[in-house]
Amino acid sequence: MIVVDASVVITCLLPESESQAARNLMASEFCVAPDLLVSECVNAFWKNVQLGRVLRSEAEMALETLPHLGVGLVPSQDLADRAMALAIDLQHPAYDCFYLALAESRRVALITQDKTLVRKVRSSSACTASLRLLAETIA
Repeated sequence: MIVVDASVVITCLLPESESQAARNLMASEFCVAPDLLVSECVNAFWKNVQLGRVLRSEAEMALETLPHLGVGLVPSQDLADRAMALAIDLQHPAYDCFYLALAESRRVALITQDKTLVRKVRSSSACTASLRLLAETIA
C-alpha cells in the first residue's frame, strides 16, 4: 500500500513526461488518498484546460477515468487534526498535509511530484511519514 497525492494521479491521467511511470506505479500498488484528491484533480484538469495544455475533451476523459484508477479514498475529516498540526509545523499548505497525515497513520510511503514538500519533510522532525518523489520510484 502507498499514498499517492494529486500530483501523481494527475501525471497518470494527463499527458506528461512521467505519465507512464505514474501508471505503472499505480497499477502495481494498492493506492489510497484523502477524498480531497477528487477536488484537487478537478481543479488541475480545469487549470490545464485554461492554460491550453489539454483540450476540454481530454480533461473530461481524465475525470471520467479517475474513479476507475482504484484509489481508495479516505475521509478528510478523519485526518484534519493531524493535517493542521503538520501544516503549522512544516509551514506548508494544509491540502498537502492531509496526504502526509494519511501516510503517517497507515505507516506507508507517500509518493508525490512535490519537491518542496519532500524537502520540507526531510529537513524536519515534525513528520514521520516516508516520502518519495515519483522520479525516485523509477530510478
